[in-house]
Amino acid sequence: SSPIKAMAVDNFNERNFGDYEMRKWKEVFEDIPDLRKRWREEKDRFKFPQGEVLGDFIDRVQKAFSEVLSGHRVGENMLFVAHGGSVKAMLGYLLRTPREHIINLCEQDNCGINFITFDGKDYKVNWINYTAYVRELNGI
Repeated sequence: SSPIKAMAVDNFNERNFGDYEMRKWKEVFEDIPDLRKRWREEKDRFKFPQGEVLGDFIDRVQKAFSEVLSGHRVGENMLFVAHGGSVKAMLGYLLRTPREHIINLCEQDNCGINFITFDGKDYKVNWINYTAYVRELNGI
């Protein structure tokens, strides 16, 4: 068995929410009442004040993800740990989802597991956002 190789990839960091970084969504929606409407209309062009444009964030994550995958060999296991937005960008890359639809691609809960296989040509998503184990660990 080969040793596990760990690496930090800065470009997998979550989107920069600018003035709303680390704020609760409830507060954000109170400050920006038309947030949902703007986000729906602007899609991947949406930007929080002083933050990162959604499309730029997706491009950043997908470029880094592509670079990491380029060194992937068939049969080699890989594990990615990232925030929900970054995970959605990665899944969007694998599923060839248009950039403007990635934010609504799927739910991605905390500790959600996505299981993907690669046959040398195509990626197959076996699970998205598997969280049943969390309930089991908590005895729920």
